[in-house]
Order: sequence, then C-alpha cells, then structure tokens
Amino acid sequence: MLTHYKTTIFTLLSIIICTTGCARTIRQKGYTFNQAHIEQIKPHISSKDTVFEILGSPSVESSFGDDTWFYISTKRASLAFFAPKILEQQIVSIEFGPDNLVKKIDKYTLDHAQTLAFSKDKTPTAGDDDRLVKKLFGNMGRFNKDSKNRKVSSSKNQ
Repeated sequence: MLTHYKTTIFTLLSIIICTTGCARTIRQKGYTFNQAHIEQIKPHISSKDTVFEILGSPSVESSFGDDTWFYISTKRASLAFFAPKILEQQIVSIEFGPDNLVKKIDKYTLDHAQTLAFSKDKTPTAGDDDRLVKKLFGNMGRFNKDSKNRKVSSSKNQ
C-alpha cells in the first residue's frame, strides 16, 4: 500500500515537472508604448529634444537617408522548444527635417510586416582567402630529420 502511494506521488511529481517546461511564456521586448506620450508629439512643432524628453532614446536611428528615429516593440510567445511566434509588433517612425523639427510620424503594426526571401549566395571577401596564411605558415613545424646533423658551410671554410 505504501509502495503504491509512493509510486503515485512520484508519477504525479514527474508529470508536473515535465509539463512546467512546456508552459507558454510571453515576452515583451523593446519600447513600451504609451499612446498619450506619442500624441504629445506634433509634426512641425516638436523638436528632437522634445521627442527625446517624452519618449526617451530610440530603439534604432537611421544610418542613411532622412534623419529618422524608430521606437520598436515586440511581444512574442514561446512554447517549450518550438520557435517563438510574434503576437504583436508596433513600430513608431519619427522623421526629422533639416531644422530638427518632427517632419512626419508613421505607425506600423504586424499587419505591415513582409516576409523577406534571403539569398544563400555568398560574397567572396579577401579575408576568406587562406592561401596567404598557408604560404606563410604552412611549413611551420615541418623540419627535415637530417637538419640537425648537417654542417653549415661558411664562407671562411671555402
């Protein structure tokens, strides 16, 4: 009777431990949006400093093209070892003019997302060419067995 009780407890505990690893987890990453803060920013009125004071530093700044700040938020759900699934995604794009005033505000959601097809082709680079390294260091450690016993002729002996 006691053995059956221990076996049942052990089995239940094992099932509970195994299923807790399969629990669904939801993670929020990036900027936490507050619609009231975003509404305070007005095109042609708000400056870069004002946007920074209201929203803080951006998630990403444009590297080329127009001066644009991006505030990005993503909510993902994951279950055990399966790939995470994006539940929500919000992006607020704030473009600034040459006078550092807000030129345009755009909002994007997961509905605007597009799937990209990545190319598997590789671009050759000079750093991938190991021929030079092989030429320089290829014979390292390779010595002739007779090299220790050889006499080196000098110009005095000739």
